[in-house]
Amino acid sequence: MQTNLDFVKETSGRVLLQNGSHSPQMCLFGKKGNVFVLIGDFPSDSRIKEMIMLGLGHKTGSDFKMQQQIGELEETYFISEAWISIVKKEDLNNNTLKVMPSDDPNKVEIIIIAGKNIKTDKMTFNGRKLIRNKEGKIIKLEEMSYPTDKFESYLLDAFFKGYKIGEQDLLKKN
Repeated sequence: MQTNLDFVKETSGRVLLQNGSHSPQMCLFGKKGNVFVLIGDFPSDSRIKEMIMLGLGHKTGSDFKMQQQIGELEETYFISEAWISIVKKEDLNNNTLKVMPSDDPNKVEIIIIAGKNIKTDKMTFNGRKLIRNKEGKIIKLEEMSYPTDKFESYLLDAFFKGYKIGEQDLLKKN
C-alpha cells in the first residue's frame, strides 16, 4: 500500500520533471479527505515566509468547509524547491558555516518534502537533488540522505501554530 509520503514524492517528482519547477505546496491528509494548497512564490525573506505559513495554517484551521472536507488532520507535507549547502562532518561543530546556501558556490538544488505526523508529532524529511542536463532541464531526481532525527522545519512549525489558533477560533464561532 502506498503511503502518503510515497504519493507526495511521486507526484512532486512528476510535476518537477514535466514542468521544470514546483511551487511551494502544503499537502494535508485527514481522516475524511485530503487537501492540497499551492502557496505560490515565496519571498526570500524567511520572516515573511514564516508569516505566510502562520496565516495559511490559521486559514486552514479556521475554515469550516475545509475542516469538513479534511476531518481530523493526520499528516501534513510541505513541498518546496531549495538550495542547500553540503557540510563536511568536521565543519559541523565550528563556526565556518557563515554563508547562506543561496550564496554558497557549492550549493545543491533540491526539492524538500518536510512532513509531520500529527499523532506521533514525528517530523519526516525527504530531499532529492535536481539533476539538470546541459540545457538546464531537470532530467532526474537523486535521493539524498539526511539525519531525520535532527530535522526541524520552522515553516511547518509556523503552519501548525496558525492551525491550532485557527481551530480554536472556529470553535469559538460555533
